[in-house]
Amino acid sequence: MAIRDQCGFECYAVIGLYNGNSSLVEIKPGNKEEERGAENLLTLEKLLTDKGHRKPAFEMILTGGEYAYRRSDGVLVVPLGCLGE
Repeated sequence: MAIRDQCGFECYAVIGLYNGNSSLVEIKPGNKEEERGAENLLTLEKLLTDKGHRKPAFEMILTGGEYAYRRSDGVLVVPLGCLGE
């Protein structure tokens, strides 16, 4: 399920946990779109926290790339292959 706010920022999934934590996920097929995805996630996080919501436990970009890593801004980059077959 994608969510979009009134300013046009979106993410493809919000993972909600029973303890009230949540996470934001963007899906980008290639690494070239990673920067835009990270910017969207971090902007959406700020909008949510400014409205009184908890800071997400993590922000993740799901990609078609080969390597998983944490960017310097804290956003996780995870290849689809890491999720299993």
